[in-house]
Amino acid sequence: MTALGENAGTCGISCLVLSSDVEEGAESAQMAPVGGDCRAQFVGREKARPKKAEVEERGLHSALLRLLATNYPHLCIVDDWICEEEITGTDALLRRMLMTISTKNHSPKQLQDAFLQLQSNHTQVMQILEHLTLLSASDLIPYAEVITANMSQLLNVGVPRRILQTINKLWMTLNTVMPRRLWVMTVNALQPSLKLARSHKYTQNDLMIDPLIVLRCDARVLRCPPLMDITLHMLNGYLLASKAYLNSYLKETADQDIKPSPSNAMAALTGQTETMEVTREELKNALLSAQDSAAVQILLEVCLPSEDKNQELLEGEDSLLCNLREVQCLICCLLHQMFIADPNIAKLVHFQGYPCQLLPLTVAGIPSMHICLDFIPELIAQPELEKQIFAIQLLSHLCIQYALPKSLSMARLAVNVMGTLLTVLTQAKRFVFFMPTLPCLVPFCQAFPPLYEDIMSLLIQIGQVCASNVATHTRDVDPIIARLQQLKEKPKELANASRLFPLPVSAVKDLESLDPDVQLCHQVENTIIDIINMSVTGV
Repeated sequence: MTALGENAGTCGISCLVLSSDVEEGAESAQMAPVGGDCRAQFVGREKARPKKAEVEERGLHSALLRLLATNYPHLCIVDDWICEEEITGTDALLRRMLMTISTKNHSPKQLQDAFLQLQSNHTQVMQILEHLTLLSASDLIPYAEVITANMSQLLNVGVPRRILQTINKLWMTLNTVMPRRLWVMTVNALQPSLKLARSHKYTQNDLMIDPLIVLRCDARVLRCPPLMDITLHMLNGYLLASKAYLNSYLKETADQDIKPSPSNAMAALTGQTETMEVTREELKNALLSAQDSAAVQILLEVCLPSEDKNQELLEGEDSLLCNLREVQCLICCLLHQMFIADPNIAKLVHFQGYPCQLLPLTVAGIPSMHICLDFIPELIAQPELEKQIFAIQLLSHLCIQYALPKSLSMARLAVNVMGTLLTVLTQAKRFVFFMPTLPCLVPFCQAFPPLYEDIMSLLIQIGQVCASNVATHTRDVDPIIARLQQLKEKPKELANASRLFPLPVSAVKDLESLDPDVQLCHQVENTIIDIINMSVTGV
């Protein structure tokens, strides 16, 4: 086991050995993570034991750690263990050695008074918070309630980013010694103002039953990266806690639910007991899958830019250096962890679908998105056109990101499917399907040049089918078909001619009122032009 694993294991096992609960004195029977001084005391007691006893108990280490991870997975998050290594490491010890007497004299009341003057005086709050960063995790516990209770004030306009980052750092430190109580206080503090006015307080049990409560926070949290980081950390923890809670609940109620009575003893002998147990397990798995997919869909929706254009310009969401971009990165990190932990979540979410404008973000920002290549054929084979369209759009981005032999096979499959659908779809459905999917052929050619001939033949075929269905606009469409044929036969010679055959002014003006087949012909021409531009310029 690595040094990290040994230290993390010591922290986890100390939870089982110590009888006192640091974060909840009244809940001494429950396991809670402890760190800092408590862990040092535990290690000291271990050293005081006879060497023979220490050797004999060493075999329990892995078993106890496995027991902790099984029953309390939300207290065994690897990121928390890494964070604790930083908090209890040498750098933190050196910082504490620099503490002055004034640092230790800041009381929770002084911090509360400073928060009350936050809008007019940022300096006082910043000084106290900076001093608190020098304290150990256990010494920060008295300040936890003040820090969480005033988080809503941090959402106001004009709060310096340094204060937000310091609050995030202090919260992560407190999370190593009192995660459960800290999560509950933070969730309640970040509720919308209407819920706060009603004094509605969630409990630990409420949050384990419904982890999505965490995302019902003030909308401003969704555009505040330091607080969004905290929110995502709690969401991940409660999703894990919910799984453990349901597993424990099924085990506790299994005996009484399947206990046969004298009247149905014969039915129990015929296998009804096993059937009921399987049904309960399937329902639990379905609930957990729905819960995880709902969380992913909500987070993906958060990644969308604001609908209010004025608000978007005010926050600078069109820039790469903006709060939205940072929040998107945090969300992509969490989704990557969820997809790696359970690839079925990725499959379920993509079968449900999400806005296509998020595909560039998810494919580039979630490293585990390559697993989508495994179920692309199944997604394309769905009877709904919407899912087929989404599958081809998703595949076009995957081919650019992962130009692998498997991606080439999937792209060839998509081209063949498009050719098959061309012969079976009606005019209305043909327009609905090909208008959004034709631009996807450009990335296919960019990633895999061997597909050029097949794709160009498909485009010419689509243009011919559409032109053959147009009666009154024949004279307008025939020149397009002729240009398409010329583009296929002599792409390089015609690549730079008049900016690659712009549409006539009259055609552009009347494009919205044209027949769907005519619009599709123009889309085919634009796609061919984009492919030629891409092949000529290499972009």
